[in-house]
Formats: sequence, C-alpha cells, structure tokens
Amino acid sequence: MRPTPLFLAAALLGPVTASAVITVTGLTTKTAYDDAVTYTVANEAGFTTVCVLDGQVINAAAGFTSRVIGYHELAITKTPIAGGAAETGFYQYIVQDAANRAGGNADNGLPTWVPVPQVDAPAAVVAAAAAQFVVPARIPAGAALPVIVRLTDGTGQIAKINATSLTYEPGGRTLTHRIYRGAGAGQFPAFTTGGTKSLVLGFAGGARENRTVECVTSPAWTTLSGSITAPVTVPANSFLHINGSLTIAAAGSLTIESGTVIKLDTGADIEVQGTMTVNGTVAAPVLFYPAEPGARWGGIWVNGLAADLDLSGTILTGACEQSNWLSVAPHNFGGHHADQPVITFSGLAAATTVSLTDSYIIDNLPGQAFHGESSNITLTRCVVQRATTGGQIDGGKVKVVESHFVEFSRDNGVFEDDDNDGLYMTGGTNEMLRSVWSNCKDDGCDAGSGAGGTMTIDRCWFDSCWHEAMAWSCDAAPSRVVNITNTVSINSGQGVEAGFGASTTGPQVNAANCLFMENAVGARFGDNYDWDYPGHLTVTDSILINNLRDVWGMNWASGHSYGWTYKTDAMTITSNRFSVPNDKHPANTVFNPATEAGLLAPFISYAAMPRGFGLTGRPSQSSRASYGGEVTVHLDRPATGPVTLPWRVVAKAGIDSGSEITAASGTVAFAAGQSVQKVTLPALSAPQTTWPWVVFMVDGQEGICTATGLSAVHFMDSAAPVTNTLIARNASWRYYDGGDPGNSGWTAPGFAEPGWKTGNAELGFGDGDEAVTLTTGKSAYYFRRKFTVADPAAYAAVTVNLLRDDGAVVYLNGTEVWRSNMPAAGAITYATSASSAQSNADERTFWSKTWSLPSSPGLLTAGENTIAVEVHQVSSSASDISFNLELLATTPVPNTWQATDIGGDLHLIWTGSYLPQQSADLNQWIERPDIQSPWRPGTAGRREFFRLVP
Repeated sequence: MRPTPLFLAAALLGPVTASAVITVTGLTTKTAYDDAVTYTVANEAGFTTVCVLDGQVINAAAGFTSRVIGYHELAITKTPIAGGAAETGFYQYIVQDAANRAGGNADNGLPTWVPVPQVDAPAAVVAAAAAQFVVPARIPAGAALPVIVRLTDGTGQIAKINATSLTYEPGGRTLTHRIYRGAGAGQFPAFTTGGTKSLVLGFAGGARENRTVECVTSPAWTTLSGSITAPVTVPANSFLHINGSLTIAAAGSLTIESGTVIKLDTGADIEVQGTMTVNGTVAAPVLFYPAEPGARWGGIWVNGLAADLDLSGTILTGACEQSNWLSVAPHNFGGHHADQPVITFSGLAAATTVSLTDSYIIDNLPGQAFHGESSNITLTRCVVQRATTGGQIDGGKVKVVESHFVEFSRDNGVFEDDDNDGLYMTGGTNEMLRSVWSNCKDDGCDAGSGAGGTMTIDRCWFDSCWHEAMAWSCDAAPSRVVNITNTVSINSGQGVEAGFGASTTGPQVNAANCLFMENAVGARFGDNYDWDYPGHLTVTDSILINNLRDVWGMNWASGHSYGWTYKTDAMTITSNRFSVPNDKHPANTVFNPATEAGLLAPFISYAAMPRGFGLTGRPSQSSRASYGGEVTVHLDRPATGPVTLPWRVVAKAGIDSGSEITAASGTVAFAAGQSVQKVTLPALSAPQTTWPWVVFMVDGQEGICTATGLSAVHFMDSAAPVTNTLIARNASWRYYDGGDPGNSGWTAPGFAEPGWKTGNAELGFGDGDEAVTLTTGKSAYYFRRKFTVADPAAYAAVTVNLLRDDGAVVYLNGTEVWRSNMPAAGAITYATSASSAQSNADERTFWSKTWSLPSSPGLLTAGENTIAVEVHQVSSSASDISFNLELLATTPVPNTWQATDIGGDLHLIWTGSYLPQQSADLNQWIERPDIQSPWRPGTAGRREFFRLVP
C-alpha cells in the first residue's frame, strides 16, 4: 500500500509536457465517511486515467459519489499516452451507516445488518414434525397460562422450522406465538372464572390436540419463607406461596413435586446453600410466577460448596426484580449486565452441576436468564426466551443440549445495542450440542474478555442474530480453542468470528463441515478494536455462500503498520465452497447449485418437502405514493433445488372498479442455497401512474412453494393514521440544574417553577452538541414543558422519543409513566443513580415508548397538559449529560373493510382495529390475530368462514 495523494520521483530522460501526479480531491485513504463520500480524480491532458472501484471501472473525473455502505478499495492508474511508466494510486475507505450502530463502530466496513423476518413452514411440513405442548394442568384465576411448544423431526432431533402456534378456547380467546426453528413460548390470557377450561393446541395449519386446564379461584396456599435447615418436600399438585425471601441452608433441602404452582412475592429471592430439587414433568410442569400481575419476583441463587439445584419440567417466568442485583453485595459479580438473573450459581463444588431438564425460562424481561461464577451448568431440552440476555457465565463448564435460546430481548425488528447475547461465556470447558440460537439483538454465542478454555459446537443452528452468530475472543492465557462442526449460521451479521486477542494470546477457531449462508460475513478473522489480533481462524470442508462477504479478514488499526490490512496469515481457509472466487483464499471452489445442491440437504430439516414463502421488508398496506423500491421474498428454509415463483403488478382504477390491468409480471427465482431474493418494483405507465390501487402479488407453486406469510402488498389511497407533533425535538423547555428540588411537587401541572430557567434542547454538557449547557456536578436534572391537546379522543396513541444520558423518568400530568435506564422498583430520589452508564450509540439514541390511549384513557386531558422529565447520572462526577424529547400523537385508523377481486383472486382488506376470526361451522369462532390484511383466503390454510370483529 502507498500513501495518498501519491507522488513518485522519476528520472527525466527528456522534456515532460504533463505532470505525473495523480490528483484526488475529497477522499483520504484509510478514512471512514458517514453515509456517502464524493471525490474527484482529475483527468490530465496527455494521460489516460482509469479508476477501478471494487473491481468495477468508474468515471470520477467530474466527481463520483460513493454511497454503498461498507469497505471499498479504489485503484487508480495514470498512463502517459505517449508511452512510459504508469503511475498508480490506492485508496481504502469506508462508507458507514451514520444513523445506526454508532456510526459504524460495531462493524467497521460492513453495512448495518437487520435480519430478514422469518417465514413459517408450510402446513404439511409442520404436520410432519412431532409437537410437544407444555401447559400447566392447573392455574390460579388471574394468572397467565404459559404455553411452550417444541417440534422434533423423525429422528427425535429439533425440527429447525418456523411456525405459528395457536392455542384457543373453542368459541373464545386465542393465543398466537411464533415457533423459532423448533420452539417457542407464549402466555395465554388469565382466566377470571373457575372451572375446567377446554383448550385446543395446534398451528396455523390446523389443530393437534385438546387439553383441559383447571382454573382454581381460591387455591389452598401453603406459605413458605425464611430458612430451611432440614429436608422439606412439597407434595405434587400443591399451591405454594413464597411470601418472602427463602434460604435453603447447607444442611437443608427443598424438594418440589410435579404439578405444583408456586407464586412468589415481589422481590422474593431463593438462596440455595443446600439442595433444591424440582420434579416436574412435561405433562405436569411446576410453575414459578409472580404473585402480583405485572410485578416481579427475584431469582434463585445457588451459592456455596454444599449447594446444588436440579430442575426438571419447570417453568420460571416473571422474575428478575432488582435491576442492579449483580453489582451490589453480597453478589457483586459484575458483568455486562447488572440486572438480576433468574438463576445465579457461584462457588459450587467442582463435582456439582446445576441441571435443568425440560425446563423453560420465559418472559423475564428486563432481567437475564443466568449468571455463573466458576461453576457448572447443564441444560437439556430447555427453552430460554425473552430476556435481556441469556446471561454471562464465567468459568466452570457449560453444556447445552437440544435447547433453544431465542428472542433477546424481543423479536420486534428494532436494534437495541444492549449486549443482547443469547449466551456469553468466558473461560471454562463448554459444549453446545444440537441446539438453536435465534433472534438475538447482539450475538448468539459470545466468548470475550479474559482467559480462554475450550468450546465445542456441534450440529447447532444460529439464525437472525443482529451482530455475530458466534463471536470467539480471548485476551488472557490460555487461548480459547473453539471447534465448530456440522453447524449452520444464517441471516446474521457474521456467521463466525475469531475476534480480538491480547499481545500473545488469541482465539483458535476451527470450523469444519458447516454452512454459513446469507449473512453479512460468513467467516471473519479480526474485530474492530485498534490493535493487532493474535489467534487463528481455520475453516475447512464448509459451504460459505450468498453472504455479502463469504470470508473476511480486515484489521482496522489505523496508524499502525498492520492497520487496514487483510490478515491472510491468520487464516487457513481451504477446501470450502464459496459464492465467488476469492483471490486471498484460492484453495477453495465455487459452489455450483445445479450439481452440488445435495450437499445442503443434511443441514436442512425436511429438505425434500415444499417451501413456504412470505413478503417482507414492506408494510402489507402502504400509501399509493410509496409505490416503488424493493420487496423481499423470503423462503422459510433455504432451497435445496430451484424454486421459481411468478409475480404480478396489478393496477386498478378503484377498489370496486372493473378497470384492472396487469401492469408488469415476472418471476423470482431461488437457486439451491438461497432463501432471500429481492424484486425491484417496476415503473408504471400512464394512466396507471395515477390510479389509486396498485398491488404486488407473488403466486405460489403447488407442491413446491406456497404462501405461508404475506403474499401481496397493497399500495392504495385510503384512510391512514396521521402523526401530529405535540412537542418537537429541540423545543424550548423549563429546566432546573440547581441540585435537589426537594419534595416540591415539580411534576404537577400547577407547579410554579421557582428558580427554573428556560432553554432549547439539546440540554446538557460534555458532548459539545448542546444548545444549552447545564451546570455540572449534579446527580439529576429536571425538565418541564406544557402542551395543548384539543381532544384526546382524536388520538389512538402517544409516543415519547427520549434522548437521555444516562437515565430518565417521564411524568405526564403528574403521573409517572416511564422509567428508562433507571431502577425498575423503588422510589426515585435526587440521589438515585441511573442503572448504567451510556456511551456511543446509547447516548445518541432517541429511546421510544408508545401508549395506546384507549388502554390508558386518562393519559392526556383536553386543554393544557404537562410533561416532566428527570434525567439522572450514573454518578455525580459523570463527564456528560444529555436531554432532548419529542412527543407525537397518532390518529386512529378508521375501521373499514372490503372484499374484492384482484388479479383473479379474492382479497379481504381491512383497516383499523378489526380482529379477524375464523370458523369451521359458523358457530364456534376462533380469533386469528396472526392473519393480516390483505388476505388471500386461498393461500392462508384451511379456512371455511371468516369475519372481522371491531
């Protein structure tokens, strides 16, 4: 590499009539630019100048704008026309997505990765899988009913397919929830009346089995708290109330038999110094849940040399009450998160292993599932779902078998940048076998700082992880040695990463016979930190296809001789199949989908059966003016043979008009090894350019690929919600930066604001982007603003977008409505610290909270309203603070519905709050909140009757 601009000295053999200097303006090598960079490479008389960007010739003489997010290489050759030596220049630069990922710091040189939403498998594929439904047989009135579903194939292994689970009362309510590659959980709404309740369990393609659940209105609760110093057994099918924190002493034991229901008071912890055994079963699980709806119990701490915990058939939900549990005595272990875990295990004897079998840790936000300190844990056939993270385990031995870690924190399509790992491990001897990680907002499995150890990954599936599916690093001896075999990474930011290390110690990552496809990067050596990386990445006999970069090894250490270099010497990449040739790794071949499709089949569940498809990346109903751009077509499983689907663009002069044309048509084709394709919507011709209805439709192929999700996107002129700004960003605020305001009623609408000041947001200090600089050295800062609402009933929802560094509490008309990065429980005082320090993207993010006004009718009042916010530091000595806020109100969408023929198919279209229902006999109707408009009844499964209920 040569520095630029480039000047080369030359011996002058005769008169020179032109300069030999390559002149580039607007571009500096080894530099990152936000969103785009425009540069010019001057043409000079007497020379031919050729610019090649990423292998493609470009014309930069009059200015070229580089907009593609990612890493780029620009090679310039300037050749004298009259003959002579050519001059060359070489520029490296990054275009980074400024609005996401802290300006690119999380993934230098890569585009921001947003996983494509997953699509369900066809009904026939789901029917081929064996379904296991785990539902408590008894439930107290007022308590939600957990429903866990696991799918296995004919060999007893996890069926790695997606589905929509339906649990419904015949003629009554319905619970729908997603199955992520073979497992998922939901909570059926609480029963309010006693007696035997009939439930039907199944999927969008049909019912599977019937269950009865006994709702008990007045259970005979046995209470338990304090200390257990001798053996205690709770009989089967008991109702146990843990009405305070419980300690099982070293000499004591607690055994809980199957079918028991356990409610725990808010904040109640169980410390296990002796032994605790739960003997639930899949048919009669034991349930732990919070005594007060909406409250949270604490967690289970297995602590000490005599301690042991064995859970079978156990459901744990609604735990993790204390936000700073891991950062305070006596359990100040630290870690990426301080939130209380459901299960913490520390100081156990070397021969002791915490064991969870057929157990389910679900819906414990904002806490985490586990935390371990130099102790062992084994999970077998477990589901861990919806927590901030699966947790951090330092040292010891972690073994995960046929289990699922899914949804950290929620599958809502919004990146959180909050270390939402499926599981984070340092040190120890770890095994991940035949298990699934899906929809993690950060990494699936992460092993970072500290000492290494060993990691075995075999026959696992990693799906839809926003950052890395697997991230292996270490910066202390011994090295982390990772062996990955027979494993899939798909739809993730990076399939596998051999990441950072220290000066002499780094990860040794070996992957063999794996499939890494449709990620931003398939396999990567290196990370984004500003130092060189020891370690090694070996990938052999694997398939790395249809990634943005199949293999990558860039180092970003600017200012060092090894900076912005490709670490070929740290990579052994041989005998693999790639999408395209890679000159840095020549000892590999290009995958041929026509002849090598059979290589994919062992990785794919039900590889020979039909695929399902859905349209993603666009709302199902959009304004007519938004027609254009792309629509993503996504298969439920990667193709193992060619799949071709026809598409049409149908335009109508009006929804009830007979004027309809097919404006365009084509096919979308998938080769073996593909599951995602994009269709660019074609331009329309007059008069269709002004017609109010345009529909993009994809048709299935019977027996090959059928619609299991959205199959049409409607662009139409129709009533749509309108968002009104009640308070704009950078608005004027009254503020108080004088310390503790005392018990002054400062949140109340009529507060007189003595000593308060006025200034425009952003308000704060320390970052240099403030409109108003606040007084430093305070623990908290206070803000108020009035706004007017003529008629609250005119709005369906109100949204606060809040920029806060570090934490904040929001009040509307004197009532607390939201805590953001603040302790979840307890009174907030001037001295209360924020839950965690904010940096990078966190302190520049507008955090969002939306309230449904029909569900919160008193939130806004007619006339004058007051919003008040207190922003807290993590400590009074913090170096910066920031505050800005936007308040939006959205009008409701009117309830409308239409049935119309579009392109020869019946379409049912509705707006507003209508709830779809279906029936087989016009007597018993089932709610179907999973069905969305527009709906083509012929492509959505077996449905005989359909109606919409306001």
